[in-house]
Amino acid sequence: MQLRCIRTYRVGGPIVTSGSQRSTYKEELRWQEAVIVPCASVRSSTGVPFAFQIPPDALASKGPPIYERVHGNVRWILIITAPMPGLNYYAAFAIDMHGAGRSE
Repeated sequence: MQLRCIRTYRVGGPIVTSGSQRSTYKEELRWQEAVIVPCASVRSSTGVPFAFQIPPDALASKGPPIYERVHGNVRWILIITAPMPGLNYYAAFAIDMHGAGRSE
């Protein structure tokens, strides 16, 4: 399991995205942590036990969608992978992360 905080920012072009003119955006990985969950601890009836140590100054997100080209957009994405017979498991989830000091 991997949790990532990614910030999108505009680096060039006009702010409008209509017509032939488009803004150029880049992404900055602000924080990342990975956790390996032993296969023996996974139970389909109770879920997958895991925890991340989120920094106290973590940036707040807007939640879904996982990707949106907007200057200053911050998103937290939980990525889950697991080896499986045949195709490996892969899933990505947008996480609604509240900033420090918010009580929502």
